[in-house]
Amino acid sequence: MEELLRSFSWVALAVGIIAVIAVIEVLLRTIANRFGTPQERFPHRVGTELPRMLRNN
Repeated sequence: MEELLRSFSWVALAVGIIAVIAVIEVLLRTIANRFGTPQERFPHRVGTELPRMLRNN
């Protein structure tokens, strides 16, 4: 039982570290978008225009 709890705590620690990294990444991305150029601020527009360019060819 103790081994199970120990392995579960390691898994929980790993998941917690990944969650913290994800939150930091989101915060950095929002900060970069706030102070970035309009192109960096709306990266989804580039993604929606790519299929149109491929269709024209």
